[in-house]
Amino acid sequence: MIRSIVFALCLTLPLPSLAECLADVQLPLDLTFNGNVHSEILANEGDIIRYRQYDFERKKFMEMTVQAGIFVLLADKYPGDAATFHWSTFLPGRKDIVPGAKFHAEASVTRPEVAQPNSYVLDVNVLGAEDLNILGCHFPVMKIMVTNREGKKPALVVTKWLHMPTLITLRGEFIEGGVLHVNEVTAIN
Repeated sequence: MIRSIVFALCLTLPLPSLAECLADVQLPLDLTFNGNVHSEILANEGDIIRYRQYDFERKKFMEMTVQAGIFVLLADKYPGDAATFHWSTFLPGRKDIVPGAKFHAEASVTRPEVAQPNSYVLDVNVLGAEDLNILGCHFPVMKIMVTNREGKKPALVVTKWLHMPTLITLRGEFIEGGVLHVNEVTAIN
């Protein structure tokens, strides 16, 4: 489940804020990514973003609520695999995500079908500000390395390029099973 959540976070992309790239952007917005994955951005207010993700090749559907584009609050993977994250440590907001910042956060993850919660640890290292070109549009992003561990599972390291005005990841990379996975937008519908 956690790997699916990380995969989903890697695949989400931003509502471009540059007028020359997209005019009259309104929610919900449908984004298409490599691998025939679609994300529908439902809400983006304050430090919280909420979206639905459809992975047509894997036949998976998930709705996510995420703090500061990094910290999952709720991951509802249909059918019937919901995970609620109960954070016991400080969660930064968008104003805290600056070059050089580092965060360590701990949570317990509860699922209705599992009697005992799992421990979840997230270490975040904001590597710096970059300019990312997506579909001919230039976006200011923060390059962030996120290491997450759930229970006794091996750690997963994700590099993400987070568009701070929208808290949506434009690009994500992670290695799983010795294979590099790169997730990036291919169309904005």
